[in-house]
Amino acid sequence: MLDLQVFLQSKVFPYLSQHDINRLLSCAKVVLLKRGEKKSKRALYVVYRGRLRVDGEELVSGEYRLGECVEAIEESIVLEIDENCVAGVKLAPPAMVEEECRVSRLVKRSPITVPPSTPVIDAVKIMAKHGVSSVVVVKDEKPVGIFTDTDLRKLVASGGDLSKPIAEYMSKNLITISSEASCLEAVYRMMLYNIKHLVVVNASEKLAGVITVRDIAYIYGPYHLYYVRRIRSSCGLEELSKIYSDFVERVRRDASKFIDPQEIPDPITFTRMTTTVYHALMERVASIAAKKLNIDQDKVVYLVLGSGGRYEQFLVTDRDTMLVYRGLNESRVREFAEMVEDMLD
Repeated sequence: MLDLQVFLQSKVFPYLSQHDINRLLSCAKVVLLKRGEKKSKRALYVVYRGRLRVDGEELVSGEYRLGECVEAIEESIVLEIDENCVAGVKLAPPAMVEEECRVSRLVKRSPITVPPSTPVIDAVKIMAKHGVSSVVVVKDEKPVGIFTDTDLRKLVASGGDLSKPIAEYMSKNLITISSEASCLEAVYRMMLYNIKHLVVVNASEKLAGVITVRDIAYIYGPYHLYYVRRIRSSCGLEELSKIYSDFVERVRRDASKFIDPQEIPDPITFTRMTTTVYHALMERVASIAAKKLNIDQDKVVYLVLGSGGRYEQFLVTDRDTMLVYRGLNESRVREFAEMVEDMLD
């Protein structure tokens, strides 16, 4: 047991407390699996020696996964830890980012919900209407299940009855996360449970929203893409102003790292990132102005010239631009251009 304890602490979970390590070990079972041997039981599997496939993902010594379908690729020694013992233990490492992102930051809209009695076909129509990939099934104001586009594909492929209540086909083992949890914890849970959607709940366990693997990708990918996405989905000037102010603050903080050239090895990439976001801002502002003035967006184009056109723009810009138009009189075009410039100011 001491060897396993050292193994877990040094190679698998170096950030866990002794108490949590002991908790995992208290309900762990050491299993020897011969090559090709299969096992079907939901548990946390930690590979001590050998190679293992858990729910289709290949694991080697020191790697782990919560899953059900297990197959030994080669003779393996595995720790099988009861799923109930995992609850409450934060297996994901602590965030190593400059400022911790909270799940609440990822929730951008009210969740789309249906009661358990809703026919599947009606739920699918609701998903299509709102342009979402899931609906949360709610009973007494609390989430009891989720139905996703993946569930729909499985249902159609198996010849299921779309007129039956969604409660019969929803995923009942609902994986939830607190709105105050870290974004890194959300990443970890998605990987651990092999899911693309997480139901977000508040302190009262009531539904607060849904986040997807795409939301996570925007946060942990190049951060300027996250701001481009927020700008393009913004609802008005007030929201746009806040988004861009947040971006400027982030850029200024990152720009200070140029004091140590090792921090940002490619300043050209950095200016391209800021220019990309500013282009998205201009596109969105122009779109809002065109809508307000009832101008067909196919009839007017903003061209960005100079440093902006070369993607060398930073935070201060002289807005070296050109307006190309067709089928509009000059007074309408001037009104549009002035409105865009006023909004950008």
